[in-house]
Amino acid sequence: MKVLFECKVNFNMIGKGLGIPSSAARELFSDGRMLGRLAEFQVANQLKGKRSHEHSAFDVLHAKKRIEVRSLIKKDDRGMSFAPAKETGSGRTITEHGFQEKLSSLDFFIAAELLDTDKIRYFQITKEDIDFFELNGYIRPATKTIGYNSFYKVYNTHVLSS
Repeated sequence: MKVLFECKVNFNMIGKGLGIPSSAARELFSDGRMLGRLAEFQVANQLKGKRSHEHSAFDVLHAKKRIEVRSLIKKDDRGMSFAPAKETGSGRTITEHGFQEKLSSLDFFIAAELLDTDKIRYFQITKEDIDFFELNGYIRPATKTIGYNSFYKVYNTHVLSS
């Protein structure tokens, strides 16, 4: 797990362009769905990769690597989901088979986190990282998510200290 890059976000300009206050623009992107969608475009641009079509098994193809882009959300310790999109949402069930299938279809995940400083920080999360999360009880079994606080506990103790 490592930080790949950060991007500055000008919420004043976004708000002006959308005809809403900058605080509303920031709130718009604090929603994981909006942040995740923006992040797909930023990752493809930053890595000079290619975005996949909707409903593809991954979001970005870069140097023959299949990348899934997800948001990392601080609010209510939501964190980040590793579950396949086709198994999330109302009336759907997340399965171990679907989770393993998702992992096998990718080379790694990228997590996008909107910081308080109006930057978006991007982390690379490998399959080995996910194995570590699971083996150490950080992944919530029913939802295949890691909480925001757990993510940073691992990052601060295992990544920054190594």
